[in-house]
Amino acid sequence: MTQSTYRAAGKAIIWSIVLAAFVAIFFGWGGPGNFAHDKGRIVAVAILFGAGFVAFFIMMGLSGKKKGVALNRDERDDRLESRAAGIALTVILFYVYILCITLWAIFQDSGTVPAGWMWFMGYSTVFIGMITHGLFTLLLASGKVGNGEG
Repeated sequence: MTQSTYRAAGKAIIWSIVLAAFVAIFFGWGGPGNFAHDKGRIVAVAILFGAGFVAFFIMMGLSGKKKGVALNRDERDDRLESRAAGIALTVILFYVYILCITLWAIFQDSGTVPAGWMWFMGYSTVFIGMITHGLFTLLLASGKVGNGEG
């Protein structure tokens, strides 16, 4: 595995765990309708978000060195990550569009979407973007998507 694939796997794992915990906090203890008014859950999710980034940056630091020597990256790593970023952006755009249309369809008759759903969209978009980038970096590197050449 290259440096990019180690980092991609770590990114996908860390943010999948954070997303699972977020979904549990968001849908538990009162659900989406009460989320915006529940300061305890808002703080818990903010701490979770911060912890996800701390774990991510620690992983990035640890995967960037081997016995005190920086690991080399080549042009292929850069191409894979760039292609994965483009795919991740497309997935995120599609996700936000589908979520918006779904929320509109569900709450159209009431004329208002509970504010908790905006929290859900904001946080989950970050998590899904990170996971998608990691997964597509791995898939591109393995040749399972595209030609594997970046």
